[in-house]
Amino acid sequence: PVEGGQYLQITAPISPGSSGGGLFDEKGSLIGLTTAYLADGQQLNFAIPVEWISELPKRHKKALAKGIEPYANRINKAEALSSKEDWEGLRDYTIQWIKELPQDAVAWFFLGLAYSRRDQIDKAIEAYQQSLHINPETSEVWYNLGTIFLRSGDNAKAVQALDQAIRTTPDYAKAYGNRGLAYSNLGDYNRAINDYNQAIRLDPEYATAYYNRGCDYSKLLNYNQSIKDYTKAIEIDPKFALAYYNRGNDYGKIADYNRAIQDYNKVIALNPAFASAFYNRGTAYYNIGNNNQMINDYKMAARLGHENSQNWLRGQGIYW
Repeated sequence: PVEGGQYLQITAPISPGSSGGGLFDEKGSLIGLTTAYLADGQQLNFAIPVEWISELPKRHKKALAKGIEPYANRINKAEALSSKEDWEGLRDYTIQWIKELPQDAVAWFFLGLAYSRRDQIDKAIEAYQQSLHINPETSEVWYNLGTIFLRSGDNAKAVQALDQAIRTTPDYAKAYGNRGLAYSNLGDYNRAINDYNQAIRLDPEYATAYYNRGCDYSKLLNYNQSIKDYTKAIEIDPKFALAYYNRGNDYGKIADYNRAIQDYNKVIALNPAFASAFYNRGTAYYNIGNNNQMINDYKMAARLGHENSQNWLRGQGIYW
């Protein structure tokens, strides 16, 4: 709802330059004009209804006379602030927007986004919940709310919110992915794996879903499958340091120390400050009988603040 009528929220994707284009139904009937979209959103695209077309000049004059900012301009300004990652500016702009249009679900969505990016978790939750109170059928808001609960450690509420995101958009791959992570945090690895399966079915290039599924297979001691998943994540994203690291760990668990060392080499090349990679590589070198390299790696891990390395070296009377 907006002043004087309603916008259409649509799932048809809108790209830059398509504003003003025709929105047609499956029979080819014109039902509206595309107007605006949110780049940060998956399903937040907007159109004006066809009934407004003849009224647009009158509406425009009326808005100018009242000093009312056109609705599409509000969305575009908020989107521009979001693109620049000006979260304080976005917060201030949407607070003013809400003062003028307190029942605008999109304004509350943007306010929640601004608060979430500023790590103001409680305020973000409140804003997203207010958006959903106005319009409970927006999957992107349910998704963001679930993600905030996930960040805050409230995994049960994360599952509930992500359930709603999936209810409103059944093909929402990231919602399945994040719900899987929430189930994993709750220790329900089988449900988590089922969700990752759905996420991967919907988006076969979803590297994080493969990675998280690999983590859960590893917890279930299914190292062959976890290694396959980490490998797939790496194929999709060759710079996925954590996937190399966890695959190295699982190679170590099946005593394939040379492959473990290769993976830790890759981790360290991608992130030279990854202390645990040095420590674990040192342990792998120890397991193949290379004590000198083990000590060198433990020293480097100790310099990076790795406590186990420091304790072991102190016990041996070695300083770094």
